[in-house]
Amino acid sequence: MSQVKSTLAVHSITRSAREVERTAVNGMRRVLFGLAASCCFVLAFLGALLPLLPTTPFLLLGFYCLSRVSSRWHQRLLRSHWATGVREWKEHRAISPSTRRTALASIAIVAALAFWGGAADAHVLMGVSLGTTIGVVALLRVPVRREVAGGEKDSPTA
Repeated sequence: MSQVKSTLAVHSITRSAREVERTAVNGMRRVLFGLAASCCFVLAFLGALLPLLPTTPFLLLGFYCLSRVSSRWHQRLLRSHWATGVREWKEHRAISPSTRRTALASIAIVAALAFWGGAADAHVLMGVSLGTTIGVVALLRVPVRREVAGGEKDSPTA
């Protein structure tokens, strides 16, 4: 029995080491990932200022590229406040119920503002409707982590 436990421990350590090795890249790829991360962060900053340029996709892509530059940056990003959802996803392969509620409310508010804001063009309204539908369907397909008595987290549900 102890041999099985030690084998499992060695497997988890080597798996963690392999994950860290896969995270960071070397040479020219490291430079390219660094440049891509910088470009993504600049575009994310501009997206925060300009109404039609999205912020979140560029921010996520920038964090991904930065994590490929250095395993130390990858670990630092996972410990940051911004990576709470990423950590929860890695641990549970599910999102929290409050995250789902917040995302659905955000989608509803943005869609309502687009319709109410006077987007008079039918093509724009169809695009908003299609985007809203795709977003809601995708979000409803993501597993949600169940809360059990005592505040502990349980396995995900669909």
